Amino acid sequence: QEPPSAVMPVQEPGTLNVAWLFRDTYKVIAVDNEKFEKVGRVNCDGESSRLFVDIHLELFPLEAGEVLDIGFVSTLQPHQAEAEDQETWDQSGAEAPVLNMFDYVMFGKIYRKTEDGGEVHVNVSFGGLLMKLSGSRKEFDAMHLDDRIYILASKVSA
Repeated sequence: QEPPSAVMPVQEPGTLNVAWLFRDTYKVIAVDNEKFEKVGRVNCDGESSRLFVDIHLELFPLEAGEVLDIGFVSTLQPHQAEAEDQETWDQSGAEAPVLNMFDYVMFGKIYRKTEDGGEVHVNVSFGGLLMKLSGSRKEFDAMHLDDRIYILASKVSA
């Protein structure tokens, strides 16, 4: 029998069982794309966290004021809390139906996790696109240094 996991699958109406490490709704505060032509640093405020993340703006255009649903998982496979190494990837979406629920997905590695006055900061590199997620310790207990995670994002319709 497996020990209980800090990551709990969440079943939402009309969705799949997904083992979310963390999920929040964010309002885009600012998009800074002065340094790079196609990538912008997006500043977002969430209900319980803050997020700075580099986004490829041609693939996922964003403007200040938009609302995003953003979640973090260690695997795209339903009903699994731990990621399993895969030798190949089925791009049809049959292996990871959660991808069909989101418009923008990146895969990366947690390279720093720090605490400052009760607030935790999680830094992730998605192949050079960077992210900093800040919030309370309990929200990020399931995220650990050197973990590989996915960020999944979609715009929330008004």
